[in-house]
Amino acid sequence: ETPIEVVFLGGTSSILSSTLEPLVQPSLTAVKIVCVMGWDASIQAQVKQLKPDILIVMATPYGLMNLPTPSTLIIGYENDPMAEESVHKVLFGEMEAQGRLPVKIEMSP
Repeated sequence: ETPIEVVFLGGTSSILSSTLEPLVQPSLTAVKIVCVMGWDASIQAQVKQLKPDILIVMATPYGLMNLPTPSTLIIGYENDPMAEESVHKVLFGEMEAQGRLPVKIEMSP
């Protein structure tokens, strides 16, 4: 099994916490998942520093501007239970991610 670390920034999510926490193996982290529940300058700085492999954003995508592009990016767009449940389904292959953002976001390579 691949060791996983999960970090929540800007709040927590009971749905995503219960989905991701059982996967966490604190030693020898190989995959870093960061869940952003809301943006401010300090959260943007933390995301830059953490360099997540998987970035889950449950907030406006505008906070992604000028951040490094992660290997996997999932945007739930808002912090509400319906969006969180959809992200859960995408993470576990129960649903395909088909949406497109209504805005263009420039991220760093």
